Amino acid sequence: MDKPIIFTVDRIRNGKSFTTRNVKALQDGEAIFSCSISFQKDEDGLEHEISIPDVPAPEELKDEIEIREIILKKLNIDSKDMPMFLRQREIEMRPVEIQDYFEPKRMPPYKNTWIKPKGIIPHDQVIQQAFLLYISDMGLIAAANNSVGVNFLTKNLQNASLDHAIWFHKKLDLNDWFLYSIDSPITRNARGFSRGSIFSKSGELVASCAQEGLIRLWPEKK
Repeated sequence: MDKPIIFTVDRIRNGKSFTTRNVKALQDGEAIFSCSISFQKDEDGLEHEISIPDVPAPEELKDEIEIREIILKKLNIDSKDMPMFLRQREIEMRPVEIQDYFEPKRMPPYKNTWIKPKGIIPHDQVIQQAFLLYISDMGLIAAANNSVGVNFLTKNLQNASLDHAIWFHKKLDLNDWFLYSIDSPITRNARGFSRGSIFSKSGELVASCAQEGLIRLWPEKK
C-alpha cells in the first residue's frame, strides 16, 4: 500500500463529439486497475427515460445500521463481537427490501436502497461523478447474492467485482437522497450479473451501471 501508483493514459480516439481514453494503474510493475473512459460533448437529441420505481420514501425507512443493530439485539449478539457488521460508512443507506443476514433465503433478484452522503459533496461534477462511481460498486453483487440465498456472512462464500461500468446521463447533485435500484437477471457459472439505475429523489434517471461479480461457494473442508 505504501508503494506509488503510476497511471498511464492511451489516447484511443479524438473525435468531434466523442473522445476515448484507456487508463492503466501500475504498482510495483503490476497492473492493478484498468478502464476505458468515453467523453462526449453535450448536445440536444431525442429523449426518453424509465420511471423511478414505486417504493417507500427514505423518510419512511430505517437506516441500515439501525436495522443491523435490531437484528443483533434479537439474536442476543454483542455488537462488540461484530464490528465490521456495524461499521460506519461515509453514506447513510436505507434499504427497501430487508434480508435476514444470519439465515438468508432466496429473494427476488432486485434491491432498492436510498442513499445520501453524511457530509456535503462539492458541486464540481468531476467530484460528484467520482463519488457516484465509488458508491455504485455497493449493492450490485448483493442483489445477485439475494437471488441465490447467500450474503457476505455466508461461510465459504467468495465475492469479488470482476468488471464494472457506469454511464452518467445528467448533471448530478448527490447532496440529497437518491435511489439505487438494482436488478440481477442471471447468476450462474460462479458469476452474478447485475444492473443498476440511479434516480434523483425527484425521479430523474441520472446514471446507470452494470457489473459482473464472482459468486463462488467453496465446499466445506473435511
